[in-house]
Amino acid sequence: MNHAPILSLRGASLGYGQRTVVNHIDLDIYAHDYIGIVGPNGSGKTTLVRALVGLLRPLRGQIIRTREAQSVGYLPQVNLVDRRFPITVAEVVRQGLGGIWPTWGRRARQEQQSTEEMAQRLGLADVLHRPIGDISGGQLQRALLGRALIGKPTLLVLDEPTTYLDEEGVGQMYALLEEENRRAAIVVVSHDVAALQRHARRTVRT
Repeated sequence: MNHAPILSLRGASLGYGQRTVVNHIDLDIYAHDYIGIVGPNGSGKTTLVRALVGLLRPLRGQIIRTREAQSVGYLPQVNLVDRRFPITVAEVVRQGLGGIWPTWGRRARQEQQSTEEMAQRLGLADVLHRPIGDISGGQLQRALLGRALIGKPTLLVLDEPTTYLDEEGVGQMYALLEEENRRAAIVVVSHDVAALQRHARRTVRT
């Protein structure tokens, strides 16, 4: 673990408008860290995640982000995804490389190869070109995980990543995160406290 954190919250209060959800939190995230975030429903876990990935500015306090924390892979709660949106699994995964719009030439071939390799790694090769409305919840969860991973971020933030996954799928996901942790810091929000205690090196309560 490096001595200096790649991302720090200093006295950060987080919320929306005038409503504070998380009050005065201090947190350091280091390179190759593996943190589990736990807490009851409504305690601000997702609010904290949104702040970590840069989608929410603190109401008070500071979020200090180094260059190492600029590359972020984010998996939101799958229930927030509109499955009616006309997009395929391949397009979801490829968003992690910078978008879904067509590319050409060598870049297009590289993106296609990376997408196919990620789909194979996550067991999605058979549904790669199907719309997300036609796949199972577990398959959509894996597609969103692929989107978070494909760009090889240095910080990976996952909000309830085991939703819709069966026991085997959960085991595979945590094994995959162990591999990714060799190059990336990982922050996982989960209601499964026991699983986080087995895999994360430390936990933060909201």
